[in-house]
Amino acid sequence: MRQSIFISHATPESNDFVRWLGAKLELAGYLVWHDLARLKGGDYFWDKIEAAIRNW
Repeated sequence: MRQSIFISHATPESNDFVRWLGAKLELAGYLVWHDLARLKGGDYFWDKIEAAIRNW
């Protein structure tokens, strides 16, 4: 069974919560993907998001 989690959010106002939730899940042993840790300015984000969903 996969133990990975993809966190999706829509607004910058939720950034702090996403970071907090991601850290808690990682401490619990999950692999966590969220854009704040995995994307950089200028990235073609749809390719990276699709790859994360398919492969994580």
